[in-house]
Amino acid sequence: MKLYQDYIFDLYGTLVDIRTDEEQPLLWNKMCLLYGGYGAVYLPEELHVLYKRLVKEKEEHAKEDCARKASIKEECVREASREEEHVREVNKEEHTREAGIKEEHIKEKSTENQGGSQNCPSYRKLYAHESYPEIPLEDVFREIYLARGIEPSDELVTHTGQMFRALSTRHIRLYAGAKELLCRLREEGRGVYLLSNAQRIFTERELRFLEIEDCFDGILISSDYGVKKPDERFFRILLEKYRIMPECALMIGNDLDSDIAGAKTVGMDTFYIHSGISPKTGRKVDADYMMRKMNLKSLQKRLLSEQ
Repeated sequence: MKLYQDYIFDLYGTLVDIRTDEEQPLLWNKMCLLYGGYGAVYLPEELHVLYKRLVKEKEEHAKEDCARKASIKEECVREASREEEHVREVNKEEHTREAGIKEEHIKEKSTENQGGSQNCPSYRKLYAHESYPEIPLEDVFREIYLARGIEPSDELVTHTGQMFRALSTRHIRLYAGAKELLCRLREEGRGVYLLSNAQRIFTERELRFLEIEDCFDGILISSDYGVKKPDERFFRILLEKYRIMPECALMIGNDLDSDIAGAKTVGMDTFYIHSGISPKTGRKVDADYMMRKMNLKSLQKRLLSEQ
């Protein structure tokens, strides 16, 4: 297969096998003990319901905010189109009045006037990515304290989130060959990046626990940016921050929507790996390369062998 300069990896389901359960009663019993110890007393079911309600409300608010911003951008496009049409009409009238104006000058003026509208994204692109905002769960854990009149410190909020993650995680481990794959790519002089839909308060510690925190040239976690895959804005943040050329990069992931379809919107080639936690879509795999089962040792051979 083609050799690339940069390789962008998804995390969970691609490099890391993880199973979590946020519905188990034991989790909410333990979280009640934690919150209650700081003065925010809840019953387990009460706390569970509040958590889910706050998450839903914040996600809906984030989507509404995106829609409002998109509406403003749409008006920008429309206004630019009206201005462009006005310019064409003016040029047409000038041409009629001044037959001596050269055609080349008219074309040049028209091109210059169109430049403003070219700086605005197309209507299709505006709405191709507006429905994938990301919320930081720290806000949810904080509001649960505030609902009981407790003003938590940032440290307490972070501790609460990390305890929640630890209690809800059934198991977490690297897929065989994951660290060796990342290290080998870097040894070969390739750029290695992580683009993950995740919460920093969870993922930062898990990367450290799995001992792969230092295996990347760059790490982007969606909760830091308020946007997640497959939103093309998240991909473009990575490309611009690290000056990656999309035609020279390969996105590797286990999710046909978030990883594969998202990467294609910015012109990147894609490699789909079907793992045990890949979402079931029933669709045909539309990726440049694929593996039907998890095998990162085999993936390493394929990525580093030009054919």
